[in-house]
Amino acid sequence: MTKLVAIYNCKGGVGKTTLALSLARSLTLLGKKVLLVDADSQCNCTQVALGNRAGPAMRECTVEKLFDAHANGHHLAVDRYYVPLPDWGFSLVPGSLTLAIRDVKHLFNREEEGRHWLTFRPLTAADMDFVIFDCAPSFTLTTMSALCTARYVIAPVMAREELSLIGILACTRLLAKLRTYIELENPKHQHPIAEIASIVVNGRDSRHVNDIVATRAAIRADKVLGEYSVSDGHLPRCSTLKSHSSFGRPVDDDAFWTQCKIIASDLLILP
Repeated sequence: MTKLVAIYNCKGGVGKTTLALSLARSLTLLGKKVLLVDADSQCNCTQVALGNRAGPAMRECTVEKLFDAHANGHHLAVDRYYVPLPDWGFSLVPGSLTLAIRDVKHLFNREEEGRHWLTFRPLTAADMDFVIFDCAPSFTLTTMSALCTARYVIAPVMAREELSLIGILACTRLLAKLRTYIELENPKHQHPIAEIASIVVNGRDSRHVNDIVATRAAIRADKVLGEYSVSDGHLPRCSTLKSHSSFGRPVDDDAFWTQCKIIASDLLILP
């Protein structure tokens, strides 16, 4: 069965895109077939993964085209919407800069909103072990569609950054409200709304390892956040994959990928 995972925190700048790319790559190194979906209109995931190939790919197959096909009632041949990335080992549904426009339009069109809740569901039929959604921090139509499809949320936070922890609390409330909203608006919706499966503590550079350990311990001791699993792995340098020199290919950094595999191993034991 395909495992559906959303990378999400209401707080921006906590390493969501780096974590999404790293998990997708690490799972392939562990022998899994992975589809990564760039569900953020910033398209950073697409730009990092594809490098100078991002432009052509974003004209051929994107999340936006997936939304259009779903809205028009077309049968979705899933493999038409993703790009195989041999250098990384996984496949990618590229993002679209125009997703932001669609997200604004849906605010004034409730009918369109309901129609798009299940836009990503056809991706569950892809011949993949994992489908990973890189979500925007804001609660957009695209993010809601990803959370209505995903079964699990992996929530990254930054070490010693209180606001990213508050983002987790906001995320739990948001998921609860989304669950209630869907039950009221669409009682026939049988697919469970995503729940937080794990928190990953990241650092901005390798000097922050002690801060990462301290933050991990603080989360486990917290009365609310302590109920969630906290990964023993971390991203020591969240800027590693976003350096321009690495665009289009994975970085050569054994220490970085060792930590990523620890986080990826947590996903292997999800039911």
